[in-house]
Amino acid sequence: MGESERLLLQLLQPLGKLKFRSIKVKPFSTIIDGFEFGLIPDDEIQTIELQPSSTIAFSAPWNGEYDT
Repeated sequence: MGESERLLLQLLQPLGKLKFRSIKVKPFSTIIDGFEFGLIPDDEIQTIELQPSSTIAFSAPWNGEYDT
């Protein structure tokens, strides 16, 4: 087990027994100081991007994996 795995376990341990499950989210956006924030669909490339700056993009098969 590497250092990152040990650190992750150390951080999660206080939460007790974990159950990983599917969650539902929906796109949203809000404007703050002239900047758009949110999970915003990009219909052209069929992704949902975390904005601003599209640092993370989610796409089919919608399994929780993402691109940066």
